[in-house]
Amino acid sequence: MRAHLAELGLVANPNIANLATLVHQVLSAEGDLPRYARATPEILIRQIGAFSDEISVLDQQLRAWRIENEAGRRLAAIPSLGIVTATAVAATVTVAAWAHPP
Repeated sequence: MRAHLAELGLVANPNIANLATLVHQVLSAEGDLPRYARATPEILIRQIGAFSDEISVLDQQLRAWRIENEAGRRLAAIPSLGIVTATAVAATVTVAAWAHPP
């Protein structure tokens, strides 16, 4: 999307935080961009929004799992261990290991 828009004069640094700036530029440049040039970024913007919504739902589910699950609570006590890593550890370690810690 950045390359497509750069050809049309809409430029943003390659950082996820700058994506919002680029989206704003696309949406506010309605009269400045040809219709055919807006089609691709508008599709990508909708897809990014949909993926962001789905990721938010998954994040909420993981946070709930971490609170409700004993393995999740134990793993939460480990400093610097994030929710994704904790989920992966809990998914690969057998239940027996959680029931009888060393």
